[in-house]
Amino acid sequence: MDSKRMEDGGDVASDRLFNRTLGENYDRVDYAPGVEPRLEHERLLGIGALFGCCPAGRDVLDLGCGWGVPLARAAAMGGDRLTGLDISRRALAQAEARCAPFGSRCRLEHVDLLDVRPEDLGTYDLVYNVGVYYVAPEAVRRRLVDLIGRCVGPGGIAVVTYYAGPMADIRERVYRLLREASDSASSPSAAVAAARSGLAALKQQIQQTTWKDMLLEELDRIGRAPDSLLYHEGLNSSFAAVETLVLAREMERYGLHFLAYSGPGPSLSVPSSSTRAAAASTYDLSRGGYRYAVFGKPPGSAFDIRTPLVTWQASLTRTLQPDGSVKYVNIESGRSVVVTRPAIGALVDRLVAGPANWQQLVAAAGTAASAEPPAVEAQSALTKLWQ
Repeated sequence: MDSKRMEDGGDVASDRLFNRTLGENYDRVDYAPGVEPRLEHERLLGIGALFGCCPAGRDVLDLGCGWGVPLARAAAMGGDRLTGLDISRRALAQAEARCAPFGSRCRLEHVDLLDVRPEDLGTYDLVYNVGVYYVAPEAVRRRLVDLIGRCVGPGGIAVVTYYAGPMADIRERVYRLLREASDSASSPSAAVAAARSGLAALKQQIQQTTWKDMLLEELDRIGRAPDSLLYHEGLNSSFAAVETLVLAREMERYGLHFLAYSGPGPSLSVPSSSTRAAAASTYDLSRGGYRYAVFGKPPGSAFDIRTPLVTWQASLTRTLQPDGSVKYVNIESGRSVVVTRPAIGALVDRLVAGPANWQQLVAAAGTAASAEPPAVEAQSALTKLWQ
């Protein structure tokens, strides 16, 4: 192997050895991801459309495809060219079984991302990088940014997941202590057991501070993670928190703009990628969490919630309150909002009834008395609900 030094002070041989070990770890301990609504193919395309990205969504690349869940979803939605790359042979076997019904439309390959050249892949409408960036060595992160930047075609989008914010920084520190506690373990199960014992001991040692409740809450969150997640994430020495603003600056070198988080986030209507990314990093300062960051190559970067390209839908329950207001609860997140203005209530009721486009939502808002024009009411309500 070539052992020349790399720019960040690592070397090619050690990075390849780490990647090979990482793949073997996933072969030894399965990590079976569930279905995540924030990664739904049509949802991500909808976010892109709000900023003028209008890919057909038929060409999809997954860098670190694991069990092939997003690829299979994209194939079921009519995708034509679907490519998945992963370093775990066991995970790829699961992906092959899941994607088998789609035949030659899906191409899966066992490969180290350090060996992948963007010109060999081509460009895509949608690029996934889920559960990889924040547990990869620095050299692999640089390669991922380069691959994503060059493989997203004009008007295309990408989604990258990572932990961000103060709680992510705490998680990084806690994981470091858990790795120390499990360093001499002889097997994955023993390592996880040692890490859980270390976590329990750590909770007992937290001193009374202003941050104690938040610290204990984060430790509890780590403790509730399944063994496979704790093993692959917590005991991975490359785990690192990520700041959206920093990642966005790297992506901008390739013409990729930060668009939004898929899920709750800051205001979307700020005018540029850098200001949106700064707003996202500011938003994360309050707490942070696991983020699904969407980047795109739109012809412009203006956000337009009135676009006819998007159909809106929401999973909400509706409860009439004693004071006459209406409480809506998001079935996915459990978050609630109380609506007192009739026009906004009419719009949300339309969403509860089923998918609706912009014109249908404006029409719904217009059925209720309001001092504001229906389009103004609809824009204000929809923006707040989306955030």
